Amino acid sequence: MEPINKEEYLKRKIQQEDNRKERDTCYKCYRPVKACFCSSISSFATNCRIVLLMHPLEAKKSHIGTGRMAHVALENSEIIVDNDFDDNPRFNKLITSKDYFPILLYPGEDSININETLIDHNLFQEKIPLIFILDGTWPCAKTMMKYTKKLHCLPKMSFSTNKESKFAIKHQPAKYCLSTIESIYYLLEGLEKQNLENIGNAKDTLLNALASTVEFHKKCASTPEMNNYGRHSRGPKPAEQRVPSKKWETRNICYKN
Repeated sequence: MEPINKEEYLKRKIQQEDNRKERDTCYKCYRPVKACFCSSISSFATNCRIVLLMHPLEAKKSHIGTGRMAHVALENSEIIVDNDFDDNPRFNKLITSKDYFPILLYPGEDSININETLIDHNLFQEKIPLIFILDGTWPCAKTMMKYTKKLHCLPKMSFSTNKESKFAIKHQPAKYCLSTIESIYYLLEGLEKQNLENIGNAKDTLLNALASTVEFHKKCASTPEMNNYGRHSRGPKPAEQRVPSKKWETRNICYKN
């Protein structure tokens, strides 16, 4: 194969950029229409309000965005994009609202595990539970937690499950790590057992949407005419070939005060 000269390389880059600008985009999930998952999602209401605190890198560069996927499904949800939310006007309005009782979904010794502890409904002081969820890669979520000091003061909630992530096209730092949409599913499942939600099978649309997206990317990797789509076009590395990152052997995955 002959090397590509600089002029030819620049022409190709310009053509790729033009192609990206021309392709139709869905303005719900911000993905190309041909890869849009919205039609496979049936939205449903929740008693709790769920707010996704999304890292800018997740908002701008993610090709999959399971947080946006969950937002499409959850009628009572919203997304706030920022690095440090301490000075974010919308975030501050929510945590000081008289209508909501803010909680952070985050593991830790001071976190209420909804699968192991019965929650006293008086905890919410007759307000609507408002659950913040960090949406980004694990390092990004850790950074958001570290620098947003106001999150440190919020009550924390967590869940436990023996299920491993079905997000086969992404390599998680540990077996117990889940994608945002999977975390929301297991959160809602736990809240139902606490009689704080009554969703039933409607929440299954979350995992179904994830499964459809994973299958789409696998199809891109195996179909010649589609294999130029997205950065996952090469397909996921087989599980037996994946090696956990060495840094997570010595670093905490989650931020600790």
